[in-house]
Amino acid sequence: PLLQKKFGSVLFFFKSMAGEQCSLDNSTVIIATLAYAGISFVSFLVFIPVVLLNVIVYMKRRVAMEHMEGLFMTQSAFLLSLTLNESFQWVVFCSPTGCAVVGFIREYCLIALLANSSCISIHLLLQMYQPKCMQVIDEVRRRRSKRLAIAYVLCAILTPLLFVFWPFLTVSYGNDDSYCWISNKDASWIMKLSLWHSWAPVIYVFTLLVSLIVIGRLCVQAASCNADIFALMLLMLGLLYAVIMFGLAWLIQPLYTS
Repeated sequence: PLLQKKFGSVLFFFKSMAGEQCSLDNSTVIIATLAYAGISFVSFLVFIPVVLLNVIVYMKRRVAMEHMEGLFMTQSAFLLSLTLNESFQWVVFCSPTGCAVVGFIREYCLIALLANSSCISIHLLLQMYQPKCMQVIDEVRRRRSKRLAIAYVLCAILTPLLFVFWPFLTVSYGNDDSYCWISNKDASWIMKLSLWHSWAPVIYVFTLLVSLIVIGRLCVQAASCNADIFALMLLMLGLLYAVIMFGLAWLIQPLYTS
């Protein structure tokens, strides 16, 4: 009762901010969603100094574009945006319009992360198995690498625009039972399968395989683990965690909402 009273006070505060009538029917879903939003906000606070430090180091060192710093910095920026957006998931109980906005931004960030992860994998493969167009003098290679880096950024930013408007054709963004994403109406499961559940495992497994190949090559060449190998191992573990968690969430969601 004391815990429910505290969460009720928090919801009353959010209700006052939203200026709309909040729906407080399912206390279990309320607590889970508020906990998720709180963890997302903490993650956002942690990511702020990380992203700022990456930007400062990147600008100070003026590293060559063929290195991984730019891609990881872009990934961090998208993760920062996603965690900030997810910290507003509490609006699912108070504001249908706000929930639609949160769901739209969520989809954009998720697709952008998938696109950027694909770019990381492609870049790693190009570094391990350089094509003839990259086997040139340093000046030409740097110029081509700079163009390639710009293409990576454009791919990560523009690719989501090809997908985020699909839900408006059949359903819309809004309440997905426990959080804001694609509204749980009509054939929304087909839309979710098309926009996330069918792409995320494929891209994440592809990135995992590429990371394993690169780690193996680096270990063979360096005969020891260095900072690059540890960074790739952390990326691999993070992607593996994402695959497992999203897969479990998709499998247990029907049981959770029934």
